Amino acid sequence: MSENNNDEVDAAIARIERLFDARRYAEVVEFCSELLAQFPTDYRFYYHRAQAKTLAGDGQGAIADMTSAIAQNPAEPTLFYFRGLWELDEGDQHAAANDLLQAVEAEARLGTSYYVESARFARAIALLFLGDYRQAELECTHVRADMKTFAAGRQWTVNEVLNQAARGQRPQSR
Repeated sequence: MSENNNDEVDAAIARIERLFDARRYAEVVEFCSELLAQFPTDYRFYYHRAQAKTLAGDGQGAIADMTSAIAQNPAEPTLFYFRGLWELDEGDQHAAANDLLQAVEAEARLGTSYYVESARFARAIALLFLGDYRQAELECTHVRADMKTFAAGRQWTVNEVLNQAARGQRPQSR
């Protein structure tokens, strides 16, 4: 494959998607690693390998790959959003809160809002763990009251985050 051959890169991405559909995550990791040897600056292969690693249970490997993807494309909110979620799951609330804020800010710069509400809610959870209750409550004002998410090993509702913040109660770590 040459870097100028978009058809071959598109075919590689289609193969990655088929492997994901078949839940063959180890093969996605292996194939993306081969592709990255040829295309070390293509953030999409880091992104897909990171997704496969997290689905295979390698959270730290996923974060490392997403960091590489961000180095190649620092304007993409998707990359900050997923790294932030994985950092939250891995217990790094400071990094999670920062990345989730960067996802929101990147969306604003692009004039998009796909991840904004989800990022703000996940950030509220990270802030709750950090004991920043006022900021957690503020983040919740930007999300629907009926919103739910799975983060840091459990299901969360907006009301639960708001109630814990109002009581000054940090959630227990896993």
